[in-house]
Amino acid sequence: MKKKDYDKKLFRLIKILNLLQEARKANTADLAGEFNISRRTAQRDIARLMAAGFPIIEDELEKGVYCFVPGYSLKGLAVSDEEVSLLVSLCEVSRHMGGEFSEAYKTIFAKVMNVREWDSPFYVMMPKAGKPVENEGFMKAARKAIEGNKRVRILYESAQGKKNLVMDPLKLIHCEGYWYLALRCPGPDWIFKIRMDRVRGIEILEESFKPPKNLQKMLQESQSIWFSEKRDTVIRIKASKDAAPFFKDRDYFPLQKIVKRNKDGSIVVETTLCHYMEAIPSIYRWIPHLIVLSPKELSDKIKKSVSSYLKVL
Repeated sequence: MKKKDYDKKLFRLIKILNLLQEARKANTADLAGEFNISRRTAQRDIARLMAAGFPIIEDELEKGVYCFVPGYSLKGLAVSDEEVSLLVSLCEVSRHMGGEFSEAYKTIFAKVMNVREWDSPFYVMMPKAGKPVENEGFMKAARKAIEGNKRVRILYESAQGKKNLVMDPLKLIHCEGYWYLALRCPGPDWIFKIRMDRVRGIEILEESFKPPKNLQKMLQESQSIWFSEKRDTVIRIKASKDAAPFFKDRDYFPLQKIVKRNKDGSIVVETTLCHYMEAIPSIYRWIPHLIVLSPKELSDKIKKSVSSYLKVL
């Protein structure tokens, strides 16, 4: 992350904390307009504060409006705005590193907040960290190549064995407990994602490249690591009346929108995907309350998978 981007994030975190303290609430729509960011980015900023240990809750009546739990105040803290923001940043780093680093952060935060972790009535569930990146040099090399727009040669080990990749590094992405490196294949502009814990070597080459202009848009529209430059697969899913309230309150799929409300309380949701895997895990999770209406290819794929599973029971 470039310093100016880091400074912008710290400024936003300070502003959100000040709003929660002085105005008693923070609205993601207002934050998005003020900082010229997406509402999802504003929600991620608030999620960072929640993950760091600040007792923030969403208003029960207004979606996207957040406040401190009743009775909580920042005025009793003997730390500055900048120090609070640093705590949030340390939280993110410690979670990614896991182990002793994560425990050390919890101890520091508890001392600063003058409260023991389990004294709080609130607990934020976060994805458990996956296998750590053993060689920090690979992370540093990837970051250097991204910042300098330099092509890389990577020795990558997967279940199929080791192979050399010569590609353009775009972003280091932390998703569902793992660090991934997003790369673009020179020529056809294919986007690949590889796990950094499976990298066995990385070499920065002399060739330069131009990153895609729509990279930020790709990331903002995605909800998983299965994103790409081509988002044009439209699917429609029917959610039962029992599942409908959840899909009205939250986006489970990229670019999710309700296109039909049925008299029986069920709804039809439309989403536009890069890859079926952006939707399949959520569909499995909500069976039998979701039915894939289209395309038939995805519907058949789900039916075949469920049928195979039932045969082994």
